[in-house]
Amino acid sequence: MKKGLCFLLALFAIGSVCPLTACEKEKKCEEEFFSTVNLAAGKKYTLSPAPTYQYCTDPDDKIQLTDGKTTDQHFWTQKGTVGWAHCPMVLITIDLGKVEPISHLSFTSAAGRAGVTWPYAAVVLVSEDGKKFFQTDEIMKSEVERSAIPFDNEKYAIRKITSKNLRTKGRFVQLALFTFGPFIFTDEIEIFRGPESLLQEPIQGTPIESIKEYGDKLRTGILIHKRYESDVRDLNEKLITLSRKGKLDELLKNLLFKTTETTRNKLRNRPVPEDPSFKTIFPYNEDHARLFALHGLLWNQEYGFTFKAEAVNRWEKYSPFDVDPGKSVPSSVDLIKGEKRSIAVNLYNAMEEPVDVFAEVDNKGKNILPAISLFHVPWTDTLQSVPVQAALVPVKLDGAKSDSITVYPGLAAQIWITIDGSRISEPGNYDFTLLFKNKEGEKIAEKNASFKLWPIDFPKKTSLFIGGWDYTNSLPAYSVNEKNLHSFLRICRENHVNAPWGNPRIMMQYKLTDNKNTPVEIDTKSMENWLKLWSDAKEYFIFLSAGGSFGKHKVNTPEFEDSVGKWAALWRDWFKKKGVDPHRIHLLVVDEPGLSHASIDNLVAWGKAIKKTAPEFHIWEDPIFSNPTKMPESVLSISDVLCPNRPQWLANPKEFTKYYPEAQKSGKTLHFYSCSGPVRLLDPYNYFLLQAWHCFQIGAKASFFWALGDGADASSWNEYLLSRNGFTPMFIDPNDSQVFSAKQLAAIGESAQDYEILSMLAGEIEKSSSDPKKKDAAEKAKKVLKEGVDRVLSSPGTDKIEWKTVTDRSLADQVRKEVLEQLLLLK
Repeated sequence: MKKGLCFLLALFAIGSVCPLTACEKEKKCEEEFFSTVNLAAGKKYTLSPAPTYQYCTDPDDKIQLTDGKTTDQHFWTQKGTVGWAHCPMVLITIDLGKVEPISHLSFTSAAGRAGVTWPYAAVVLVSEDGKKFFQTDEIMKSEVERSAIPFDNEKYAIRKITSKNLRTKGRFVQLALFTFGPFIFTDEIEIFRGPESLLQEPIQGTPIESIKEYGDKLRTGILIHKRYESDVRDLNEKLITLSRKGKLDELLKNLLFKTTETTRNKLRNRPVPEDPSFKTIFPYNEDHARLFALHGLLWNQEYGFTFKAEAVNRWEKYSPFDVDPGKSVPSSVDLIKGEKRSIAVNLYNAMEEPVDVFAEVDNKGKNILPAISLFHVPWTDTLQSVPVQAALVPVKLDGAKSDSITVYPGLAAQIWITIDGSRISEPGNYDFTLLFKNKEGEKIAEKNASFKLWPIDFPKKTSLFIGGWDYTNSLPAYSVNEKNLHSFLRICRENHVNAPWGNPRIMMQYKLTDNKNTPVEIDTKSMENWLKLWSDAKEYFIFLSAGGSFGKHKVNTPEFEDSVGKWAALWRDWFKKKGVDPHRIHLLVVDEPGLSHASIDNLVAWGKAIKKTAPEFHIWEDPIFSNPTKMPESVLSISDVLCPNRPQWLANPKEFTKYYPEAQKSGKTLHFYSCSGPVRLLDPYNYFLLQAWHCFQIGAKASFFWALGDGADASSWNEYLLSRNGFTPMFIDPNDSQVFSAKQLAAIGESAQDYEILSMLAGEIEKSSSDPKKKDAAEKAKKVLKEGVDRVLSSPGTDKIEWKTVTDRSLADQVRKEVLEQLLLLK
């Protein structure tokens, strides 16, 4: 019964046996609805998924949410807390034992430190039978609106979050918590008894058949509207700035502000897209496009153009509203025969309507069309609401004319132009013009461009190992499956990926027997298929994920050492029969040793046993010590290859630069890997491209990134549904057969080429140093090479991996040209 109804009954009751005043009646009604009887106390519940946060997960998680005890102080390090890592949604279902009247619910949580954020939604559902659930409230929204203290994700706090809007009934009560962050934590959940009259009323609320689908729609809606609000805010800020500069008259300013607010209201009232194939490609709809069109008017007011093409740095991070025609960059590129290099051009539409643009290539009478490929780089949103231009979508060229690209007013469009040096017969300078025409065939913009093909041949195979834990021996492998495998492999090869990774299933499918002649049997089928899949690989990398035993044999026992040794010898002999040199096999025994003492003990035990019978195999390890001087000697001694984490190196260059060169002197090979995320916010230049330059500087032989196929269980085209950080440098939809490259992967591909050219010059310097005629030139080239690489890697900002970092992203191309000049002089 509603409070207002109680009030009316009190006013109009006649002949009541309890002559209470209206205020007394209302107070009694309030007390009935908000009693202190906690129905959840001591009740059983289920958790989905199981708790995963290591510092508070314990067997008592199954009772700690209803035991009447509340955690304080360091919330997520206390065993009384229940926590999840990398779970976008958790579901807590409490069984009250019977159908009960429910007035309100509360739960305790904490956030504001160490990347822990408040849930963006806390949905309460009830059911009488545990099968059909009804949504009755979303607590966070009402709590945020009601609370005088803001929910600050930057200031630590423990809070009891309460719903007072339930007024329902049920035996099963579900609390669904949703987060955009990496963690969810909660403690005591209380469910309070309401008046008995609630048992006579039907359950009010929306029936929910799938809480995941409900959560996906809720999350998508929140992030879509966050996108709208951000774009409106950016537009209003631009209006204010131009108004202050005197570039908008009062009438136009007022009209634009009014139209912006009208469009904002339309966007707020738009329903969330029901289409499961929704993509976060700008604009989302006609109202979103109208918002950008208002910005197009501002371009026209500020710069006076209607449609414009400008060359831009291909690695730079822009915003959808960015345009500065006064800061054009050269639209030229240097490459050698066999290489692929790219340039980028932005198109700006300041007209009232979208324009379908067709690009034509005027090759100035030279046959360069087969060497030119075009890509459209659309704007897509991220889980962090930071829009990016990353996906490289092929644009078909039919002769010299392309398919159409829709350029929306006020929304910068980007064209990515790739030149393939293997398709040009003669070295030299080549000029061409990109003509941009509308559907009527009228030219609306043009951009001159050029490239120089140097008379130097690129090797058929690159020498730097490039890879990223693709695990294609076992499908599905993250977002890679049978449907998109072919496209995935093609794009990998196009970008010089030559060092595939196999997961533990490929070598760890073994069986111990009682046969003295063959005490260990191995399953080679998966390995054989994988080798065929990657027959062109330079070397092979395999993650063993070795534990504390081999079958029934524990580490550090004679039986363990003997059986592992026989297992390793079997694999060595099998590789030889297949024509694969065992020296090409790298075994990651334990991933990131240093996270626990047990991992190091297991590494040493397995490493010794393998080396005893199959010394050809490389023990490959990626130690995770932020200060490498703290790494146990045993890790160094057992490893043939050490692969430090490059972001750790950048954070502590003094200790890393001191330690690892000494390891090299002792005979260890160095590789590099990076595993940061989310990938769309990582700088293609600093994080991806410069890793190969860093490899060259320190003598490392490989550049790895986690992980080529890891799309975090969602389509790259809709990051709103990511369950955690995504890492793939491509755009992958598990339900689509076509995989698209992205700027991050293009940077990896170009980095392999950069490394090769740096290595080619180093090789020519070594050869020329013993030639009296070339000795002086070799010394000069040596200085140019060293100082150039140092200049690139020491440039301000290059030690930061976020794409938002301000840095000179043209410097690598400049130094690369200097290297080519020296290489040509020595050849």
